[in-house]
Amino acid sequence: MRELLEGCDIVSVHVPATAETNGLIGSEELRLMRPGSVLVNTARASVVREADLDRALRDPGSGPWHAAVDVFEVEGSGFASPLGDNPHCTLSPHAAGMTRAAMEEASRRIVAAFARYVEENGLESGGPGRCRPPLAPCRGESPPHREHCAPQRRLTSGRETA
Repeated sequence: MRELLEGCDIVSVHVPATAETNGLIGSEELRLMRPGSVLVNTARASVVREADLDRALRDPGSGPWHAAVDVFEVEGSGFASPLGDNPHCTLSPHAAGMTRAAMEEASRRIVAAFARYVEENGLESGGPGRCRPPLAPCRGESPPHREHCAPQRRLTSGRETA
């Protein structure tokens, strides 16, 4: 790792949060980075020590010149983080999964999983346009899909009536 930190202009961190990666990058590792370099942490906050990164960014003579971070030691803290007012740090919410492409892929996977479930369990939709939601009581005077509504039932003397 020493060779990587000393030799790269941009270091992007992509590791899980484990006992081995906790504090993986602290003040010693940041001092190894060349002046003018950039550190990107989109992994987990525990991997890069936030306070050490803040100090390194404020010292223009050593370590990285800029950092981009979308994970924080206290999740949801954002600008309350020590990095919040650091002019050499770009903060972003941890929301890579919220892109249009990610949402479309998630939708495709959900549909495929549902189709597999239906196939494996022998369920049928009744053909195009004939799959209906479960019957439920309707509310209001003119529900948009009255044919999907169950008749209202009530119990009278222990017997169900319509």
